[in-house]
Amino acid sequence: MFINKVVMTRMISVRDEVYEMLSSCKLAGESFSELFLRLAKKSKPSQRDQLLELAGAWKDWDEADEIFQEILKRKGAHRRRVVL
Repeated sequence: MFINKVVMTRMISVRDEVYEMLSSCKLAGESFSELFLRLAKKSKPSQRDQLLELAGAWKDWDEADEIFQEILKRKGAHRRRVVL
């Protein structure tokens, strides 16, 4: 069985200095498309990375536990009202 894969291409214009910078970032045998994908994935933090960045952010905030307990209390009250 033969599967025909259509690959669309786009042409973009960049200044010479940008081309040189990008070209120097390429790995051996890496296409510019692969380079762009690699760089885009690195620059966009995953949800896990975003959560890890926040880990411990409230540890020195004395009111954090009180606020958290209030949220849980309100959430529980809301659930009790909804139960049929």
